[in-house]
Formats: sequence, structure tokens, C-alpha cells
Amino acid sequence: MKFLYKYKKINLKAQIAEGTSKEIMDEYVGHFEETKNDKGNIGLAAHNRGYKVNYFQNLKKLKEGDEI
Repeated sequence: MKFLYKYKKINLKAQIAEGTSKEIMDEYVGHFEETKNDKGNIGLAAHNRGYKVNYFQNLKKLKEGDEI
């Protein structure tokens, strides 16, 4: 299952794919399969530096209280 996630505050636009393997995260933001994806909180993983695709490189720009 893949879906698109956009978050303007940190200039993030990425497809999300099931799983968190290196192969997944080399192309997508990965979804931790043990977390739900239909409602509530979900767990996501991505590289933030040092790889060809670093979707989470701007996460440090978020501040406490920012809604995501």
C-alpha cells in the first residue's frame, strides 16, 4: 500500500510505503507495519541525512506544538 504525504511546513512531499527496510527507505517514507494506517497515530521512518533520498532532513525545523 502506498499513499502520498505532504507537509508544507518542512517542505515534505513523499510517498509512503509499507515497511522500513533500507530498500523501502531508499525510495519512500516507510510505515512501521505494526502501527495502524487507517486512524490514530502511525509510525513513519525515513533517512534524514547521508543517503540519496533524505525525506526527514527538515524534521529539526519542527517546534513543540506543531501539528503534523
